[in-house]
Amino acid sequence: MDHITRKNLIRAIFKSQIKEPYSRAKFIYVFHLNQLKMKISLVIHGPEVIDSGEAKRILEKLSCIGKVEARLGGTMGKTAVLDARLENVIDISRHLKPSACIEYSFGVSDLVCLLNRGKTVETGRIFGEMVTAHLREPETKPLIQIESPGCIGGKLIPLNKKAWEWMEKLSEIFGLPTEIPLPFNDSVCVEKCPETSTSPTGSENHLSPLRFQTFNRKVF
Repeated sequence: MDHITRKNLIRAIFKSQIKEPYSRAKFIYVFHLNQLKMKISLVIHGPEVIDSGEAKRILEKLSCIGKVEARLGGTMGKTAVLDARLENVIDISRHLKPSACIEYSFGVSDLVCLLNRGKTVETGRIFGEMVTAHLREPETKPLIQIESPGCIGGKLIPLNKKAWEWMEKLSEIFGLPTEIPLPFNDSVCVEKCPETSTSPTGSENHLSPLRFQTFNRKVF
């Protein structure tokens, strides 16, 4: 879809009117125009998803349903973007924390995705919860976490209520299962735990129960 210009799309729809009713042709036209207009923000966290090639593959698949703008969330990952020669695709100029990057994306996009690859899928999920807990208005736009898409156990995680309208579609596009979370309140609920780890992915104290790990607040 991203390679079809509006002019060519209109021409194709007019040709289709010869073989099908006007109402159906008009429906197809409006549907594809909505896709062309849709804006998607991809917030990428950490170098792992970039080094593995997962970020590039996710960008390509998201481009099938709308115009995608990718931004690096956090300070780690800039070198990986440069090494992968993606600096013209992924914005590395802002130096925003993931939560601040998401809030900025809320203002310029229809759908926001957080791409992450945690030490494990579970620590990645908790990272997403912590990031969401730092958002002032978490229900502004649909927010979905794409966790470890190239790994066993990778999944899509809805980070707010509005995300549900997109889960089935993105699951088909990425070939990933969706996680059913606990009931949402105003934002994803994160338990308060004693400080047992300072790693953004909980790796420094990986033997302790995941629910009793905390994360360095500076990374969110």
